[in-house]
Amino acid sequence: MNPLGITSKYKGYYPTIDAIEVFVSRYGEHINLSQGLYPQLAQKYNTSCYSIECNIHTIVRKVYRHNKKLLEILLDKELEKCPSNYLFLEAIAFQIWNKNRIGDISPPGSDN
Repeated sequence: MNPLGITSKYKGYYPTIDAIEVFVSRYGEHINLSQGLYPQLAQKYNTSCYSIECNIHTIVRKVYRHNKKLLEILLDKELEKCPSNYLFLEAIAFQIWNKNRIGDISPPGSDN
């Protein structure tokens, strides 16, 4: 997640990576965060669902504040406010899934 400016110093770093892995492996499916993913991650990291949600959102806010243009490219839209955890995870997962599928990580809407 370094291209986005996020390092492992954030509590949400590893749970966010795990969440992205779930989104990639289940790409195209709806993933219930509050009743599925957050409890799973909370158990793994021995914390609460609320902490997982907040820690992931801290990551999302950091990316939004410091790399908004890159985030807008990944989401293929202009952002007026910080995206939800779901939207962020889905966008990153799409890029990884798309790269694995065709070997190109060009964001949607780019000419590459």
